[in-house]
Amino acid sequence: MRIQPNKQESDFPDNQKSAKKRKSFRFTDVPRMKEIGGRLKRLRTTLNITLVDMSRLTGISLGYICVFERGKNLPNSKYLLYLIDNFKVNLNFIITGNGNMFLEGDDLRNQEKVYNFGVYQDEIDEMLSLASRMPGVMHAVLEFFSTYKFEKERIIKAYLERLEETEKETPAG
Repeated sequence: MRIQPNKQESDFPDNQKSAKKRKSFRFTDVPRMKEIGGRLKRLRTTLNITLVDMSRLTGISLGYICVFERGKNLPNSKYLLYLIDNFKVNLNFIITGNGNMFLEGDDLRNQEKVYNFGVYQDEIDEMLSLASRMPGVMHAVLEFFSTYKFEKERIIKAYLERLEETEKETPAG
């Protein structure tokens, strides 16, 4: 005699197959990744550096750099920091396509700016550390930031304009 369990495995919600495919968050669905990859490739070719040389310089495998340039994955922080530190690359250009490819003038001086996040400094440092080691964290943070920036664009612009006016009115020193 075979004993029937009260519930079958398929009766549990986690195991049910639904007509709708479950949606999972994947930053790779964002079309901008191909654009970022294209800008990375353009940057490398502008610098007249081969994939092999870039791999040697950065310590990142040739295959992984190809994945970045094809837009299949976002570049990791090690790669971006190498580009910024050694070639004075404008991160804003890489991510958004806005601005010059390379930092110059005030942008170059501002790149050296150290940010103080006050009571949130430890959390920011931890987030950046995790993001540099875990692509999923980096993707989640970038997706959140991109969405927030898009949805709150007018508010952010107004705030930054007020901040700029305040900074002009406040004497330095």
